[in-house]
This record gives sequence, C-alpha cells and structure tokens, in this order.
Amino acid sequence: MKKLIGILIILIMIVSTCGALADTGFKLAPVKYDGAELAKCAVPKGYEMTSEVRCCDETTCLGYPVRVGAMLTAPEKGTFMMFYAGENYIERKTGPSMFPQIDGTLDKEFVIFMLHYQPAYNFVYERACTMLEAVGVSPSSMSLYEEDLKSFGNMTAARKDYINTNIVPVLTRSGFTVDWVDATANERTFVFDYQGVKYCLCIFAESFGYQMSSKPYNTCYVLWEVPYYYALMCPEALYREIHDTDFRVFRENTGVNDQFIALSDKLTEKIRNTVIASWNMAVARSMAYAETMTALTFSMVESSLGGSYSTADRFSDYIFDQNDYTTEQGDHVKISTSYDYVYQTGSPTVYYTNDASLVPYGATMLSPN
Repeated sequence: MKKLIGILIILIMIVSTCGALADTGFKLAPVKYDGAELAKCAVPKGYEMTSEVRCCDETTCLGYPVRVGAMLTAPEKGTFMMFYAGENYIERKTGPSMFPQIDGTLDKEFVIFMLHYQPAYNFVYERACTMLEAVGVSPSSMSLYEEDLKSFGNMTAARKDYINTNIVPVLTRSGFTVDWVDATANERTFVFDYQGVKYCLCIFAESFGYQMSSKPYNTCYVLWEVPYYYALMCPEALYREIHDTDFRVFRENTGVNDQFIALSDKLTEKIRNTVIASWNMAVARSMAYAETMTALTFSMVESSLGGSYSTADRFSDYIFDQNDYTTEQGDHVKISTSYDYVYQTGSPTVYYTNDASLVPYGATMLSPN
C-alpha cells in the first residue's frame, strides 16, 4: 500500500496542472470483493477510481480481518484522494514477558498489530510523514495547519459514550479496570514543495481506544483503533476549492456498509476461536475465510449498490451542516446545505449547484429527506 501511494502521488505531481475545476457532480461506485459489496465510493466528475480489499492477509489482524481502500485520481487537477478502513492496535504497558511490545509487529497473543496509542492528531501527522517520505519529501520541510475542529466534538463524545456504555461494563464484569477512555478526530493540512510547486496534503481521521488493567495479573493494555481515514493531495492553488467541494463530497459519501461490518465480525469471531484452539494463524485464516465467505458472499444483494449503510453512517447531518438525499435507486447521499439544487441522472450521477438555470439533461431534482 505504501509503495502504491508513492507511485500515485508521483504520477499526479508529474502531470498536474492548475486548470479550471470541473462541474460539480459525482457518481456512486461500489467496492466489491468476491462479488460482495463492502463499501461505496463517491467519484466526483473528472476522477478515476481504483479500489482494493485485503482479507486475512499479512496487512490485517483480528480486529479488522478485512480492510477496504479506495483511491481517486484526477491528473488534470493534480489531485489524489484516498479512503481506507480500518486499523486496530494494541499497546502493552505491562504483561507477560514472552509478548514484548514491538511496534509494527503482530501480537501473537491477541493477533492484533502492536503500536503505541496515537490520538487522531498524532496518527494524522505520522500518516502524512509516511506518505510524503515515500516520494522523497522530508517531514521537516512541511508546514501545517489544522482545519476547523469544532464540528467533531459531538462525534467523539458519542464514541466515548458508546465505549463507556457497552464495553466498560463487560470488562468490569470480567475483572478488568478501565483506566481511561479516549476518542479524538482531527483534520490537518500539510503544505510542501515538490519540484518547485507548492502542494497540500490533507488527512482526516478518527481514533479511539481505552486502557484496561488487572492488578492480580499485573497486566495493562491499551486497545485502540482508527476506523477510517481520508486523504487529499492537490496543488496549493486549488486546495481550498477542491477541499470544500470534491473532497467534502468524497468524504461524506464514501464508507463501508453493513456487509463489511458483518464480514469483519464473523471473521473475527472465527479467527479468535480457531487461534485459541490451535494457535495457528495460517490455519485460522483459511478456515475462517472459506466458511464465512461461503455463508455471506452469495447471500448479499447482487445489485451494484444494494448494500445497507444504516449502521455505518458515521456523521450527523446537523453537526456537519449537510442534507441527506435518497436517489431513485434507494442510496443515501450527503450534500452541503450551502447548495440549493440537487439533481440525479443515470445510475446514479448526482449534481449539486446554486444556479437554478443549470439543470442537467434528463435530470430528476432531489429533495432533502
């Protein structure tokens, strides 16, 4: 993945121009694996999409045995956008000496990758450094600033409330003490120079976790995850306009669905049970994958966007100042309240504008739900 990101960024930089932005509009495209739709992606006009699904390989772990990625490129704009879900980690504070904390390796007891806990602002910075170092840009040469974070307060508060209500009581009954619960979200923009041109790299991510300990067993762990992150890279001259149009639409309408969650949960359960029984991850992967995919894949809706996104809808329309619309195909899309007119054509392509005279041919006007 790191190498792919580096190659894509280089290609975008080489052919980038600062021409006029395309008309506002986007299509919804599915991200599928073995015929099962696991996510949808908003593809603004002028962008090309590639996607990948990693299932039970060396990049996945017990918490997220399935990972989904979508990448959009628009060379004429010099723009690259990316979505990825999700990542799960453990930090061992104290515990058996046979399982030392070594960041970046797989914990052989819990089958989760080891990494010291990172609030969202740390994760965003580290991910930006990784992406830019892949193309030879030194982090020390970057300047950065944070986007408006006010709208994230209710989202992180809701995440903490969920952990305190649903996870803490279970751990307490099992004899653990939950020392702290944390949930953060962050959006940072990094400005850097590449071959004499100023570029911006914006990353948005959420991070949450908790520390659990048991004095009788002298154990203390931090379990945490990054359920998703989004990235945008474009020339600085176009940054604000692209960020507030293309990237906003991409971020608000791209995400995993209920099938992704169901597949992850079932694989996690089967891998956990098999690992406990045999301590053989290779066997667990093959057994869990074969059985679960047989049960799930072919029972899912076969239409291109037939999946349900009810439990995966991360954002509050009120918090993020957006309206929810339903297309003729039954898909939900989010559009900023700053646009007065939203239309649909095709299967579907969605347009949004403030100009009443700009009505796409054969379009149907959508009304907020």
